[in-house]
Amino acid sequence: MAPVICKTSKTVYYPSPKSASSTLREIFFEIENGYRFKRFLINGHEMSLFWLYGHGELFKPVKLPPGYEAFAVIRDPIGRFLSFYNWGVIDNRCGFDHPVEINAFVADFKTYLNMSPKIGFHLSPQHLFIGRDLSFYSRIFRTENLAELGSYLSQRSGRDIHVGKVNGSSTRVCSKDLTPDSRKRLVEIYKEDYALLEAYYSPDTSQYIN
Repeated sequence: MAPVICKTSKTVYYPSPKSASSTLREIFFEIENGYRFKRFLINGHEMSLFWLYGHGELFKPVKLPPGYEAFAVIRDPIGRFLSFYNWGVIDNRCGFDHPVEINAFVADFKTYLNMSPKIGFHLSPQHLFIGRDLSFYSRIFRTENLAELGSYLSQRSGRDIHVGKVNGSSTRVCSKDLTPDSRKRLVEIYKEDYALLEAYYSPDTSQYIN
């Protein structure tokens, strides 16, 4: 995803899929325009927030304008996977022909990863989208504490900004549904993310909040 550059809050946001990026698009639209986003039509075509703010792009730093700050929102790697599974498989937002049990999905992760560009995009590790050097950012926020992000954006924009819960699935599959072997495999799959985010998350202590 291209970085979201907000003139009102003087921020540059680097989104990562399944880490509150849809929620943040809505917030930035409201900050810049003073009202909540509603889908609209242009010449018979429905326009979405992705049309306004762009789709997937690998991390590429932009030069910050004077007075701007860059930030990212991070998520526990296994919690992020669980979020995808609920959204993409349980709610079937990724077009599966039949339900796939979560541990079977993990066991055959590579096959499903390559099943479609949409699935591959959402399951790709965070470091591809936020880079490998967190010192690039002025602030890092966790999805578990979006209230802190709301306070930050309120202060930067001079407006009262409330960042609600991350968009979620109607049906929840959670960490207790993973076998020990599945957890171990996911830690290995996302080991580079765990190394990058070691100051925030550990596979040994995380509750895999999704």
